[in-house]
Amino acid sequence: MATTRQPADPPPDPFSDPPAVPAGSPDPRREIEFLLQTNESLLNAVAELVALKDVSRRLMVARTIEEVVDIFCASINQVLHGAYYQIFLRDVESEEWRSVRSSSPGGTHRWKRLPVTGDVVKWIARHDKQTTVPIKKESLLTIVPLSTGRDLVGLLCIDASRHEEHLSQLTIDRLNLLAVHSAAAIYNATLDARLRRQLSEMEHTRNFLENILESISHGIFTLDESNRITQINRNATAMLGIEDVDVIGRAYPDVFSGDLAKVLNGIVQETIDHGFAMEQQWIQQLSQGVEVPLAISTAILRDEDRRTRGVIVLLRDMTASRELERLRKLDQMKSEFVSNVSHELRTPLTSIKAYTEALADMAQDEQQKEFLKVIDEESNRLLALIEDLLSLSRIESGRLRLRPEPAHLGQLVQDIMGVAKVQSDKHQIAVDIASDLPLTMLDPDRIKEVLINLISNAIKYSPAGGLVTVKICKEEGVLRIDISDQGIGIAEEHLGKIFDQFYRVDSSLTAQVSGTGLGLAIVKSMVEAHSGTIRVASTPGKGSTFSVFLPIRPITAPRSTDEAPY
Repeated sequence: MATTRQPADPPPDPFSDPPAVPAGSPDPRREIEFLLQTNESLLNAVAELVALKDVSRRLMVARTIEEVVDIFCASINQVLHGAYYQIFLRDVESEEWRSVRSSSPGGTHRWKRLPVTGDVVKWIARHDKQTTVPIKKESLLTIVPLSTGRDLVGLLCIDASRHEEHLSQLTIDRLNLLAVHSAAAIYNATLDARLRRQLSEMEHTRNFLENILESISHGIFTLDESNRITQINRNATAMLGIEDVDVIGRAYPDVFSGDLAKVLNGIVQETIDHGFAMEQQWIQQLSQGVEVPLAISTAILRDEDRRTRGVIVLLRDMTASRELERLRKLDQMKSEFVSNVSHELRTPLTSIKAYTEALADMAQDEQQKEFLKVIDEESNRLLALIEDLLSLSRIESGRLRLRPEPAHLGQLVQDIMGVAKVQSDKHQIAVDIASDLPLTMLDPDRIKEVLINLISNAIKYSPAGGLVTVKICKEEGVLRIDISDQGIGIAEEHLGKIFDQFYRVDSSLTAQVSGTGLGLAIVKSMVEAHSGTIRVASTPGKGSTFSVFLPIRPITAPRSTDEAPY
């Protein structure tokens, strides 16, 4: 049976259109395009994350606010594409906002102050999110907070009027992320600056205290509660003969000698138990047999909460004090010796003078009278010397007492004019007393001694005679006494010494003038006892002027005879 053969299917045409994709089937090209776009977005996101990581890393290592702001500005410049912005930071101490940076090429700031009200700032701080507010007609301001979540440290203010197309939500999100990192960096930089400032102040205070500790003439060291040395100055190491300067942190029994450590044990324990200890004396043996007398005293070392943290030990070198005590005793012995000898001499001299005067009345021979006159004059000179020595001894020993009472200086001058020491045939005594002199409290007898001494000196040191002037006036709350002469004067190099004890000007002009060198020293002491001062002005060959200034004291009730000593 013959079969009929069916014709074969024709081959496909390569140039014909692809078969139609049934409805609902995926389009490979669209999928590929979608995948490419997604991949590009992912790559961009990764690039942004890498850039953000780099920015975060640089912000973390920034140590100053300026560095942080530089990094922040460089980052937001790439995001804002030319939009104008300004960065304001809040001053921690003053709470004021200050503009620190702007996007202007010249660095000028459009807004001198924060361009929004305090209520807007409070809202931003409370909600911790950006906002856009109108500030002028047709002007918008977008504000991004620089916040740590707890503290609002700054504000990024962006002029959104002409750049709204650049301020998409994605851009705002990027700015918020940069602001958060920058705020944390600014906060850390602020803390770092504050910490550095506090450390610098602490270092300055520590150096200052160390300088004070080293400049104190006493030895000082401190102990903690475990008896370890926590601080010691150079004077303490020198007084104790410590050669090893590295003693900080060591227990004092390991540093000091056994005997000294035992003494310190008792003092330190007594101080801790009772809060104080009696000062103790100690002789420290140094090298080459040198002995240093020390006075050891202590005090509790407390912290700011008044809790005991240790003991402060103070060492005083008593060498100078002992020497001063020895000199004081010697001076006291000298004063007592002078007083005793003067008293012993005055009694026989008084008898000699009395017998001389009796013999002078009985003498018939002129030569005998002349001899007796010399004896009488020398007796007077010796008695005057003894009186000066006794006065000086009383002043130095504190046994001379003032007996102040109301007195008039003019009357005191009139009272002494009859005294022999202020009388002279060669001199004219001129007295000029102001009419407005008030009564004042003073010791009349002592001021009379001052006046007699100064007037008699004016007479003695003007041997050729001349005018001696006594002038008393009131001047600026004090009474002024000027006693002037026309005598030999005093050279300038001697003016600063003439009030010293036993000092006399050594010259041919003064050699013939008798004196002890004590009169002016006594005058100065008596004037200063009245809280006054004395000065001298002199020209050699023309004379001298001694000026006494006494304060005007109000009249008070008379005191008892037991007045305070000089």
